[in-house]
Amino acid sequence: MDIRIILGANTRRFRRERQLSQEALAEKIGADRAYVSAIERGLQNMTIVRVSELAIALDVAFVELFGAPKSDD
Repeated sequence: MDIRIILGANTRRFRRERQLSQEALAEKIGADRAYVSAIERGLQNMTIVRVSELAIALDVAFVELFGAPKSDD
């Protein structure tokens, strides 16, 4: 599976668990809602720095964003 799809699925799951909108998450990482949407759809090729910012904003360990996504999405 494409790592961007895995990252996107995990981003969506963690965002929802924290009851954040895409807009709220975007604000936390200094981006716009369309950027978060692209991440969640596996379309955004992120830098390691941006992934780190995302992990901090979601309050998860960096590696958790790359684990096998759960099938409840």
